[in-house]
Amino acid sequence: MPQTLTERLHRIQARIEAACARAQRSTDDVTLIAVSKTFPMARIEAARDAGLLHFGENKVQELSTKADALPGTHQGGGVVWHMIGHLQRNKAKEVVAVADLFHGLDSPRLAKALNKRAEQVGRV
Repeated sequence: MPQTLTERLHRIQARIEAACARAQRSTDDVTLIAVSKTFPMARIEAARDAGLLHFGENKVQELSTKADALPGTHQGGGVVWHMIGHLQRNKAKEVVAVADLFHGLDSPRLAKALNKRAEQVGRV
């Protein structure tokens, strides 16, 4: 029998809790990020309604479109958008505008570009 999104989420959370118990860590130290790439907004909203609050995108344009429809915390919304993919420096401005967190820093030049763009809009 197919499981609902809520049932699958509860199963994943139970696995996280069990792993944390084995490692003697708090579940507060773990963030479950749903990789939402290619999924339509209706599915992302259903995931949010089921309790997921962190979503990851690996393409800046898709992140921007989705964050416009469902704003992240730095834009006053209730979800957290993570940029999880490789980023070209020329896209730094877009990422700074929409991503709550960035996970793909891979060069000092990109760090400088992100820092410059973030400073221009008062972000760290």
